Amino acid sequence: MRGKWAVAAVAVLAIGWGAVGSASAIPSTTTTTAVSCTPNPVEAGTSSTCTATVTGQVTAPTGTVTFTASGGTGTFTPNSPNTCTLSPVDSVNSSCTIAYVPNTAPKRGVKASYGGDPTHGKSASLTYTLNVSRRPTTVDVVCTLTVIVPTQSTDCTATVTDSESGNQSVPLGSVAWTNPTHNGRFTPQTCTLSGATANSASCTTTFQSSVVPADRNTLTMTARYIPGEAVHAGSTGQETVKETKRATSVTVSCVDSTVVFDTATNCSVTVTDTSPMTPSAPTGTVALTASGGGSTFTPSSPCTLSPTSSTTSSCNFQYTPSGTGPHRTIRGYYSGDSIHLAQGSNGFVITTAQPT
Repeated sequence: MRGKWAVAAVAVLAIGWGAVGSASAIPSTTTTTAVSCTPNPVEAGTSSTCTATVTGQVTAPTGTVTFTASGGTGTFTPNSPNTCTLSPVDSVNSSCTIAYVPNTAPKRGVKASYGGDPTHGKSASLTYTLNVSRRPTTVDVVCTLTVIVPTQSTDCTATVTDSESGNQSVPLGSVAWTNPTHNGRFTPQTCTLSGATANSASCTTTFQSSVVPADRNTLTMTARYIPGEAVHAGSTGQETVKETKRATSVTVSCVDSTVVFDTATNCSVTVTDTSPMTPSAPTGTVALTASGGGSTFTPSSPCTLSPTSSTTSSCNFQYTPSGTGPHRTIRGYYSGDSIHLAQGSNGFVITTAQPT
């Protein structure tokens, strides 16, 4: 009887050891994986550090974590094969980090997958949203002329620059031109950026002012950057151009340079547009004066201008000296119009003579 109990005891021990031995073959314990990135949001072309934390039930997991990103292009570092090796954080947690640079806005879905080890099962994180903002830009506007007259043109160049530090890139896209006063036109209205440097590109338009009332009007040349990609943010720049009236010259002439008292001579006054680009015939009136003694203008001053060409206007009158004195100096003062400046003339000198 004692021998039977001994055999039974050995059998029980064998079963127990078998159970213990089979424990090493039990499937690995479950794990959880979480991921986060900082900074968030991050600018396009700028690095964000993503951290994966893997949690075990009894011990800290070992092995590697593989990262993926959806929603657009970007680069993990190290990028082959987008993995990092876990290091223990405490008794049940391990973590590792990887750098991620998104190429474009607006967001990425980052996911971390743990590959497991002999005692820890595989697990994957939920998708983490990394918000990606566009890189800021500036627009600088420079015009070749900052003072113009009606119908005159000036070239304006807009330079768009990636203004953020770090991984700068060339802005792509176009620039739309406007002038809030609507005084003139741009050719082209929208220009395409080109001539790239390390972090900027530019384009040029030609602005021509229109024939409207002008007297030191302030024209605001506004350039609005329209991004042609999802990397850079739009921005606006301005340049101020002054518009002044067109310059004029005034000339008085008479048929006779020597005139007998109380005798009329035929005269005229001519006003000429002398500004560049597209001139126009001045309009308005010219006030006539004569110094040195008695004088009569027929018709009386002022005289009204009539166009004589695309650039000049004139009016005719008769001048009659009276009284005494050896000379008369006739002058004309043009009062100006909506686009032409007022201007006075040099004097036309007449020598007076007594009747014979």
